[in-house]
Amino acid sequence: SDDGGSNSFQIMDLSTLPDSVHVVYDSDTLFYRSHTIFIDGDKLYGGSVTRKSNVFYSMAVYSLTDPENPSFMRSLKDDYPAINGVHDMYVRNDTVYASCGDDGLFVYKFNSTASTPKFEELGSLTTYPDKGYNHSTTLSPDGRIMVMCDEVPAGMAVKVLDVSDLTDIKVLSTFKSNVGATAHNPYMIGKDKVAISCYLDGVQVYDLSNPLAPRKIEYFDTYPDNGGEYPSNNVYNGNWGAYVGLPSGVLLASDMKRGLFVLHSSLLTTKFKAPVEGDLIYPNPFLENLKVKSTNQIDEVEIRNSMGSLVLSQKYSEYTTAIELDGLSSLGVGIYFLKVKTKTDSQVYKIIKWN
Repeated sequence: SDDGGSNSFQIMDLSTLPDSVHVVYDSDTLFYRSHTIFIDGDKLYGGSVTRKSNVFYSMAVYSLTDPENPSFMRSLKDDYPAINGVHDMYVRNDTVYASCGDDGLFVYKFNSTASTPKFEELGSLTTYPDKGYNHSTTLSPDGRIMVMCDEVPAGMAVKVLDVSDLTDIKVLSTFKSNVGATAHNPYMIGKDKVAISCYLDGVQVYDLSNPLAPRKIEYFDTYPDNGGEYPSNNVYNGNWGAYVGLPSGVLLASDMKRGLFVLHSSLLTTKFKAPVEGDLIYPNPFLENLKVKSTNQIDEVEIRNSMGSLVLSQKYSEYTTAIELDGLSSLGVGIYFLKVKTKTDSQVYKIIKWN
């Protein structure tokens, strides 16, 4: 947290999920405030870090080799004291793309194998179109394209950068979801798509296969309250962040007013399709009824919840290749697993109950 109050740096062990979560480190010794964090391998990078006695680091890196005993490695101010602050950073293999607010974008290499670990500047971008407060970035898998958002003042365009040569970073294009809208954070999807949390415009997804001409392909308005208007007194409301890395393929979008949205994006998965005649399992997600079709005789079906508990079991003595399970409205909203047993085999399918 970077709010005031009695904060601390916490590390949790998630290996026992879904049974429990264990806090293995909780201390304010290393720091008690950090605006953002990024884990790269066995290192944690913190942007705008505050230690006790209000000692401030524009950016600092910590070793997670032993997660129960993290340790301080280096502060950016030790090598580049002129940088006032790092709002956010994207790190890959110890190459740090640092969004340094009004100072612009700076790229550093953190050399952790030297006798004295240190940061080395690889490149920077300090003058560019629609320059504002450099807020955050994301990087394509091949490391050639970067998407960058400037948050302040409101209405700044998103920038698409060529970072293939860090000594000569170029702006390839700029775009806006709508005139007046403000982008907050970008998240790369695959090799050439990007999802962007855009405050009043919700989640916006763009195709960057031609980085010179980004193309909007999907969006979900988590904050319809503005009605297409962008009032100066309410610019920073709505969609605050997104997450695109879940194994399920769903996209998470957090809205400052309306809460958490769990979204299906055709770019991330095709598991949760709308009802289509001919599908083996449909509709999925389902409300009350679920239809199952098979090319073989269905002998038995089972539904288990995410904890593995059996919630439905049905056997069929007569020959059938199509069944309908009804009365499922009593199931709670969430993910279930449907097992279909036939004369020749059995298959397990992930299904979703919604309301």
